[in-house]
Amino acid sequence: MEVYKDNGYGITADSRKFAGKILERITEPEARDIILTRKMGRYTVFVYFKDSHELHLSGFNWGYGGEGPHGLLWLFEKLGVPLTIEDISRWDMDTGCRISFISGKWEVRQSSSLNTEP
Repeated sequence: MEVYKDNGYGITADSRKFAGKILERITEPEARDIILTRKMGRYTVFVYFKDSHELHLSGFNWGYGGEGPHGLLWLFEKLGVPLTIEDISRWDMDTGCRISFISGKWEVRQSSSLNTEP
């Protein structure tokens, strides 16, 4: 198991570049859980893969339509998560979100009490 973390500076372009390299490196980048939270310091997005790898990113965001949410949309597209920028921009900025692959489909659940354990 490997835990991959970007530089933690919250810059969308840096997180996107870092995530792209990691997704190319992981042999089977099948995500099983994605957690979005603002309660864990500098990282806001935690991706847990079926092979136990983890990806922690700081430059993606939600709750508006700017660069951070568009970076998150890019990540979702790479992972096969069928969400839109409209979905992402509607989520409450202060509420976390867990996106899980269950029974062959992605399920989204918002909660203000999320931790980063899948």
